[in-house]
Amino acid sequence: MHYGQCPELVIDGLNHATMAYVPVHLEYILAELFKNAIRATIERHVPESERGLLAFAGDDAAADKHLPPIKLTIAQTPNDVAIRIRDEGGGVPYENLAKIFEYSYTTVKKAATSAAQHMGDESPHAAADTGGILGYASEVSMQQGTGGVLAGLGYGLGMARVYSRYFGGSLRMVSLYGHGCDVFLRLPNIDQTTAKDVKI
Repeated sequence: MHYGQCPELVIDGLNHATMAYVPVHLEYILAELFKNAIRATIERHVPESERGLLAFAGDDAAADKHLPPIKLTIAQTPNDVAIRIRDEGGGVPYENLAKIFEYSYTTVKKAATSAAQHMGDESPHAAADTGGILGYASEVSMQQGTGGVLAGLGYGLGMARVYSRYFGGSLRMVSLYGHGCDVFLRLPNIDQTTAKDVKI
């Protein structure tokens, strides 16, 4: 997504918490959750015709003040760390809540282009939301780890939940449709007792 804008991130609770965990797992989970919250907030509060324009106004900080903040709350016990991410992005329709962790489910509109079909992929997820050959190239570059769009492939939340559960944690979403979402992430501290039960 290329909106050129970002709501403020407000951190409260135990903002000095530390834990032992796998960095790449934690980075993937948080990137996915923040990306979803940011995208939902912008799409709800910024008209489509204005997205990306405010970033060129010369004052990025002032440009983002009209967006409601994303709130990150951190709590910790001796055994785990709990994180709540709260946004005002409108929430998820209740009939779609059961689908959000499915690998094929995405809310990003896809352009089924002839360029992607010429590249040998006729699936509805063949091109990124930018469309055409540029959209296809962007999606391929992301799959190769070289950049590109961060939404629309349909496996982000599913993989985030897999990573959260790997050492016995959890990932849940509560939607207040018409207002926003609360996402609850619980991750256990990894110690020798936790790690010995993990099958590789």
